[in-house]
Amino acid sequence: MTSSVPGLISWTIILMSVATFIARMILLFGRSGSHTERLVTYALGFAILAAVFREEEAQNFMAVHVGLSVGFTRQLGTTMIVMAYVPLVLVLVSSWARSRFSDRWITDKPVWLAGYISVPLMLVFGTHARVLDQYIDRTEGWQTVAYFSIFSAWCAAVSVPLVYVSVRDLVRGQLRGKHIATYLVLLVAGAWATEEAISIFASSVFAATGTGTSFVEFRFAANENNFVYILLLGAIVAIIRPIYLLLELADLDPATRSIRKLQPLREDLVATCKDDIPGLDKKYHAAAGSGRIEALQRMTVEIRDCLLVLGRFATPIDDHTDPATASAFQVAAALERKRSGGAPGDYIRLHAADRDRDLIEEVRALNKIACRWETAKQSAISTHA
Repeated sequence: MTSSVPGLISWTIILMSVATFIARMILLFGRSGSHTERLVTYALGFAILAAVFREEEAQNFMAVHVGLSVGFTRQLGTTMIVMAYVPLVLVLVSSWARSRFSDRWITDKPVWLAGYISVPLMLVFGTHARVLDQYIDRTEGWQTVAYFSIFSAWCAAVSVPLVYVSVRDLVRGQLRGKHIATYLVLLVAGAWATEEAISIFASSVFAATGTGTSFVEFRFAANENNFVYILLLGAIVAIIRPIYLLLELADLDPATRSIRKLQPLREDLVATCKDDIPGLDKKYHAAAGSGRIEALQRMTVEIRDCLLVLGRFATPIDDHTDPATASAFQVAAALERKRSGGAPGDYIRLHAADRDRDLIEEVRALNKIACRWETAKQSAISTHA
């Protein structure tokens, strides 16, 4: 297939994708827990090769300087799309296979082997079209069906699990708003890819039998135009993790900013409550060495534990138009009462100690309190002076 997208657009997208690929290679390779990230990088690399081989300039270059016919390079580009599917399939199966097999090669090796076998098979089946000097998309003969059967099978291997997982989790419910949006995007992408797998295979049957010419031509035009834009979307998704990592290195990522914001609140709570919770501070420093998310999670656990201790020194919360402000003043008052030697009373569950939240919700709630903490603390000190 030769792309019909204007060269300025297609080569700009390809160069942007190459820059993304290089960024991922430099920033993500060798990092612990980056197997999935490596697979995404492999997929992007194969997709870039596919896009390059679909460009007329690249096809002519290969014909003149390498000795590969234009038809061979076209088909080679299609096989690179298949190779891009291989790591994407592994990304999907890794979510469940890792818990069942101890060795990575047990799940990875057969899939990669199937991909490596698919490439020469497709090129063999494509020989008939190359001899006729035709696009295989329009060539009559059983070889066309065999060629696109392999392609459609790999496309379906990615799309069907996407649809299944998205529908399953959406039906289960209890998802956060942004997670619902993510699953809806995955569902649309999976449904579209499933349609592509079915329609491309159907088009190959029509082409092989010399029927359905109008549908074959429609499918041919779509194949010419869409891949480089798919590459653009993939590159946009692939650049997110490197950007986030750069933000981490600059201490500008959300986790680091939350840690910085919560630190004064945590220090005040731990200083007053550490005698009631053995090893409190040591566990935080151990978690901090494991990563920012782990440190933030440990920080929220410590704050929550301290709030449970302070529940014996709290008074009922006053009605307030701003719950976060009311919580900050309630916690500060309880902290000052304990610090100044006040006697504990009946336990009152602090609003800030609500356990019915996930980490994101809890951090968001604690950040609101942290923003009001200095004012609330000074007010409590003045009240108990």
